[in-house]
Amino acid sequence: MYKSSLVDAVLANLSNSGFEVVDCRGSRSSFDVLAKRKDMLLLVKVLSNVEGLSRPSVSELKRVSELLEAVPIVVSERMKSSLLNDGVVYDRYGVFVSTLNTLKEIIGNIPPRAYSTRGNYCVRVDRENLSDLRKMMGYTQDSFARELGVSKQSVYRYERSGRVSLEIFDKLVDMLGDDIRGADFKLTYEKSKLRDDSQGKITSLKRIVFNEFENMGFNTQLTNAPFDIVARSDQRVFSVVSNDWRRIKDKLSVLDEISDIVGGYSVCISERRLKGEMSVLSPGELAEIDSAEELFKLLSN
Repeated sequence: MYKSSLVDAVLANLSNSGFEVVDCRGSRSSFDVLAKRKDMLLLVKVLSNVEGLSRPSVSELKRVSELLEAVPIVVSERMKSSLLNDGVVYDRYGVFVSTLNTLKEIIGNIPPRAYSTRGNYCVRVDRENLSDLRKMMGYTQDSFARELGVSKQSVYRYERSGRVSLEIFDKLVDMLGDDIRGADFKLTYEKSKLRDDSQGKITSLKRIVFNEFENMGFNTQLTNAPFDIVARSDQRVFSVVSNDWRRIKDKLSVLDEISDIVGGYSVCISERRLKGEMSVLSPGELAEIDSAEELFKLLSN
């Protein structure tokens, strides 16, 4: 499936599952789809082949996800020349990767059957139940290992990590029943310390705007998203910063939808005089604003 068709399918499936969705394809963004349902916010990057996913692009996806308190996920159909398996969650540079069908199941509260880590499939089991059921059946770790055809150290590892191979999982279910299955899968993302390389290559206009937001007391981040800068205080301000009208036009249409869904203010900073529904400020007008509260008041009018 071509990327454009896959993005269309992701948008349709998320929308049909009760998500508010935004198509971000035309905005040179680190993600293709933003989707929200209740308190779940997803940033979805779509690739026809996951081999096209680079570490820097994942780092940027993670960084924007942390700014928005969202979960990053990559949807793809192939890895090199092979199809990805439905029902399996893969890992690529620390983010979930799944097929469209697997994503549909996950958001429908159907947990994946397996996880792929470093090319090996594994299943999560309930560590405490595994240990308790083994003891209830009268097995020591040694005798249990013999029944499974593994070492005692392997049994110890299963009960510590809660991860087993598909083959071992099937044997465990035969011996102990379905109660060893792990807890329901949840789309979550653990925050990590990410290096911010975004300020290395920025325009002078973005540098000016960044510094003005900082002077107002905002925690400010540059992004590769439908917004160029996120300024955070009590609330968020999403900014498009450019003098390129075509680029501004592409981003503004998407940014309005995003700010409506995730909450916050949106503003365009440009040296050009532009007309539109969104607030447009020149760098000089921005420099006259002394505080975050003053900016919020201006953008509320």
